[in-house]
Amino acid sequence: MLVSGCHFGDCHYIFGNEFAVKQFEKTRAMVKLLGIGDGRLRLEWISAAEGARFAAVIDEFTDQVRALGPSPLVPTGPGDGGARVISSRSVEPALSERRSSARVEGSQSRSDVVRARVKVKA
Repeated sequence: MLVSGCHFGDCHYIFGNEFAVKQFEKTRAMVKLLGIGDGRLRLEWISAAEGARFAAVIDEFTDQVRALGPSPLVPTGPGDGGARVISSRSVEPALSERRSSARVEGSQSRSDVVRARVKVKA
């Protein structure tokens, strides 16, 4: 997944790119939790005037993901017992376990716990 937005200070939505960073970090934590690997995830700041750069980033990221091979979450063929198929039933227990183990003294909100977990894992 490639997430792209305008440069800081140039965002029409004023704080849109700051919000995008927060959401991206949450997504990165989830990707790591699921064991997908963050090589399939990228955040780039590209303005509307940087068409050539946007195209280059798309090409580079496409090559990067292709080099990683098929997603570990999708079966690659009939009878593929090695692929992991993720469902909400399999993810929720892992999330609950991570949430309880990530409690940090002084943390008040769920977002504090997520931020603390991301800092510990990074």
